[in-house]
Amino acid sequence: GVGVGVGVSVVGCIIVVGQDSANFPSIVFSFCELFLLCFVSIHFSYPPFSFSLISFLPGWRRSTQHPLCLVDVKLDLVVCFLTVLAFVTRLWRLEEPSKVVFDEVHFGKFVSFYMRRMFFLDVHPPLGKLLISAVAYMCNFDGHFLFNEIGQDLSSEQVPYTYLRLLPAVFGALIVPLVYQVSVEFGLSHGTAAIAAFLVLFDNSLVTQSRFILLDTMLMAFSLAGILAYLKMVNCKSGAYSRVWCRWLLACGIFLGCALSTKSSGIFSIMFVGLLMIVELWKLLSNQDVPLKMVAYHTAARFQAVCTL
Repeated sequence: GVGVGVGVSVVGCIIVVGQDSANFPSIVFSFCELFLLCFVSIHFSYPPFSFSLISFLPGWRRSTQHPLCLVDVKLDLVVCFLTVLAFVTRLWRLEEPSKVVFDEVHFGKFVSFYMRRMFFLDVHPPLGKLLISAVAYMCNFDGHFLFNEIGQDLSSEQVPYTYLRLLPAVFGALIVPLVYQVSVEFGLSHGTAAIAAFLVLFDNSLVTQSRFILLDTMLMAFSLAGILAYLKMVNCKSGAYSRVWCRWLLACGIFLGCALSTKSSGIFSIMFVGLLMIVELWKLLSNQDVPLKMVAYHTAARFQAVCTL
C-alpha cells in the first residue's frame, strides 16, 4: 500500500511540475500527500474492500495489536468507480458551450437579481437559486449580466458561468451513487444496483441537465437522499428510537424539506416516502406483538420528523 501510494504521488508531482510549474498549491498538496503516505501503513482486504490506517510516526508505538491510531473504512469499489465516472461525465468541459442554454435564461437571471438585491417572483421555492447565488457571491459576480436571451455569449461578458454550472453538476454526479445505495436498501442485489446506477450514469437527459444552471439535479439528489435516509432508518439494525435510527429519520426530514424547498414538485418525493411510511405502519399495526401505543409513537415520530422539518 505504501509503495503504490508513494509511486502514484511521485508520478503526480512530476506531472504537475511538468505541466505547470507555477501551480504551487497543487505541488504542495502532492508533496504533502507523499509525506503522509510515507508514515502510514495501509492494509487492504477484499471482499468487501476495506483498509486500516495505522500510524507509524517515529517514536510512536509500532505494534499492530495496539495501534495508536486505527481507522477501519469499508468502500464499495463499484460505487467508487461509478462516482468517479459520474463526476467525469458531468464536469468534463463544463465551460462548453459558452452561451446561454435553455432555462439558464430564467435561473441565471434570478441569480443576477439576487446579486443586485432585486425583488422578483418565481413559481419555485428559493433554495436551489440561493445555493447557486452563494456560488456567484463567492465568485464576486455582481449581476451585471441578466441572461436575457438564449444564445447570448457568456465568455465575453466576464460571467463566471462555469462556476455557476458547477453546483448543479456536482449534484448531478451524486445522483449516481445515491441510485446505487437506494437500490441496495430496497433489497436488490449489488449487481442489479450497479446496473441501475450505470443506466443513470449515461442517461443523456440527466447528463445534459447536470451541465447547466438548472435546479432539476438538486431536486433529484435531495429526493434520493431523503428516500435513502428513510430506508436506512427502516433497515437500521440498532432498533427503533436508537441514536442511529433517530439520525436517519431526522436526515430524511431535512433532505425531503430541501427537495420541497428547491422545486414545488418535491412534494411528490414526500408523498412517495409517506406511502412507504403507511406500508411500514400497516405492518406494525398488523403485528399483534406490537402494542397500539407503540404504533402511535412511531406514527408521531415520523410525522414530526418528515412533515414538520
